[in-house]
Amino acid sequence: EFGYHVIKVERVRGPERKARHILVQPEVTQEDLERTRTTATEIRTRLEQGEAFGALQDQYGAGPIPDTTTVATDQLNQLPPGYSAALVGASADAIVGPIEFGQGGRTSFGLAQVIEVREAGIASFDDVRSEIHDVLSQQKMQERILEELRSAAHVEIRI
Repeated sequence: EFGYHVIKVERVRGPERKARHILVQPEVTQEDLERTRTTATEIRTRLEQGEAFGALQDQYGAGPIPDTTTVATDQLNQLPPGYSAALVGASADAIVGPIEFGQGGRTSFGLAQVIEVREAGIASFDDVRSEIHDVLSQQKMQERILEELRSAAHVEIRI
């Protein structure tokens, strides 16, 4: 992702390692960016023609990205730069992009599909049921891990 790493281990002594590191980053030309922008535009066209988002994501995606994300309008600024402006005012089923943004010192292009737009207001229980389930499951897992750690650790308190 960041380039090619050349690492030379000079010494190994028990748990200690002495190493040298060189990072060689590839140069990205304007032609490379244009080619990528064109590919992103072609993907958008394929989406608009009805190809499955998931299949194109598998083919062109950049790793494990959640299938869907629910984001409140006032939290759009927490998405990668560029997404916020592109998604404001987007309607349901709209395909947004290509969105250009910088990430880790390089330029990336993204596409998003708006699945649903809801009016602001108080959410019903059914609207947040899965989120509540996820939070409770995570809390139970954390409690289980803490209990396992507590049972495995010996603590003696002396006064």
